[in-house]
Amino acid sequence: MEKEIKADKPAEKAERKALNALPVADFLKKLPKNMKGASKVETLVNPADAKYCLVHIRQIHDDGLSPKDLLKMMKKVEKGEQVDEPMIPVQTDIHLILLHLRSVYGGKFDVHSEGLTPRSNEPRARMTAVLEQSAEMLDKLGELEKRDEKALADLLLKEAKETDEDKKKTLSLAVTKQREQLKRIREMKTDMTAKIRENRPMLTDLNIFNLAAGYLANGGNIRLKPAETDEIRLEITKTLFSTLSISDKLEKEKNEDKQKELIKELKTTVERMLFLRMDGREDALLEIGKNPAAPVTVSVYGGAHDWKNNVEAWNKKNPKEKYSLVVITPTSYDASSELAKKQAEAKKKKGAKKEK
Repeated sequence: MEKEIKADKPAEKAERKALNALPVADFLKKLPKNMKGASKVETLVNPADAKYCLVHIRQIHDDGLSPKDLLKMMKKVEKGEQVDEPMIPVQTDIHLILLHLRSVYGGKFDVHSEGLTPRSNEPRARMTAVLEQSAEMLDKLGELEKRDEKALADLLLKEAKETDEDKKKTLSLAVTKQREQLKRIREMKTDMTAKIRENRPMLTDLNIFNLAAGYLANGGNIRLKPAETDEIRLEITKTLFSTLSISDKLEKEKNEDKQKELIKELKTTVERMLFLRMDGREDALLEIGKNPAAPVTVSVYGGAHDWKNNVEAWNKKNPKEKYSLVVITPTSYDASSELAKKQAEAKKKKGAKKEK
């Protein structure tokens, strides 16, 4: 992971959406077949008249890890220490993939991160705006510093060459004044740099969904965007509570006919919840990506999600707004998935023993 935090360079501002703003054909033409951190780069759907493109970078996440756990693990990774957690190698690969894309296409780009909604993204977006203004001010201070350094050098040269005592005193006062001005600018520059460094980590709280992308966003390398809607998240929560409520009623119900009704209701609710968690969220991302100003949507999302059927259905329904689909699989994904399954099974067996 990159440790150094740098302010935005003026040249990068115009390139900020270079990748996202590319026409789909241009993006795909430039897409590397071999990528650092990736075992496969597959274009699964690619109609000739595609208007949009979804790039799905597959990830693994562990719902049981806290932000503190994640931070501890990432510090170990930075030190080169071994971490027995399946998601870490995959997140490390994703970090390389995103940096590779950034280097190939030039400049920053938007990454739609699983778990982020417009509402959850608002504080980070506000902080981003403040930091970008600070970075612009830092650039201006840098320009003023260079200007004043040159002015001071010119004055010192004149002072050294001047033979007239009165003129030499006047130049000496000017040198002192110029030095004080340069000192103030450098103090402001140091203070502004410190504020940027201090506030960068507040941009994105590390979580199970955005570990690699969050690190890069905090370092100013990419910009995080929502990959989900507040509405669908709320509906998932409501459906989950309905499922728990029906299960509770079923456990207490003694009447056989009512039990059958509750079982039927529970089955329908569970099916709805599963649809929302998978296809519902997948369809929502296609709606989010429907932006003519940024036709390429890069998203880091769970590897169990499969957009192929969603994109094919979308293209039939929206013939003038078709999608292409690119899937990038991290090098460690398959091995880490197997390890995660084994750990989950072991955890399940351990829990079953405790219950006995």
